[in-house]
Amino acid sequence: VFGDAEKVETVSVIEGDSVTLHTGVTDIQSSDVIEWRLNGSRIAKISGDSIITEGPSRDRLKLDTLTGDLKITNIRTTDSGEYILKIRNTRGSPVKTFSVSAVNDPSFDGVTVVSVTEGDSVVLHTDTEILKDDEILWRFRGKDVIAKMKKDEDISIYDDVPDGRFRHRLQLNHQNGYLIISDIRSKTSGLY
Repeated sequence: VFGDAEKVETVSVIEGDSVTLHTGVTDIQSSDVIEWRLNGSRIAKISGDSIITEGPSRDRLKLDTLTGDLKITNIRTTDSGEYILKIRNTRGSPVKTFSVSAVNDPSFDGVTVVSVTEGDSVVLHTDTEILKDDEILWRFRGKDVIAKMKKDEDISIYDDVPDGRFRHRLQLNHQNGYLIISDIRSKTSGLY
């Protein structure tokens, strides 16, 4: 059901935001038992029509009754840790592990931290008005140019650098220079 059982999905979230941990299941069967644990302690369970949330964050936990996905709202640093999903059914008991890190907003020196779940899209804002002679230049990790534009001229997207990790995932908004990255992956995280 999950592929590589040894793989740990790493998720970083800014304190106060929400995050959803996805089971990868599209439809829970009535006989399935979905159990979520945080650092060894059970925090949520779906069994038949019964839905249980436990522990100090139980009021901020939401379970999707169709997929078993776990949503944590208004996340706090105390919610950081190893989340283990176990599904018991007639086909076995697959396990999926997430390493969740809730951090204080480390915005400083003009750097804005953006938290995105793997597979989602993100829009990086320029937060400035673009004038006629302005040129927007987006770099990845301080060196590789991945997109550029000049007001009233063509947009250039360099999604094959480095090593094609952005292939077919970049868009640039012509009016405001916003960079849109779709289908985010861990290898595309870093400083933009």
